[in-house]
Amino acid sequence: MSWSFDPGSPWWLGIANVEQRFGRSVDLATLRTVPVQTVVGDRDLATTEIAEPGVDTGGATRLEAGGATRRGAG
Repeated sequence: MSWSFDPGSPWWLGIANVEQRFGRSVDLATLRTVPVQTVVGDRDLATTEIAEPGVDTGGATRLEAGGATRRGAG
């Protein structure tokens, strides 16, 4: 699974209404060039703090979600 900028969902789950909310559109080409560092301890396997009903964070744990971000912000 790969996390992506969801154009069909509103902020903060996606980017559908970003321009209306913030007065600027999302420049995906530029965002894809921004380095991202995700630091998660190898024992940080809790699922409760990142669980959000109806939200696909890219994984059940921070380790899995961080890996999804690394695989691509499509």
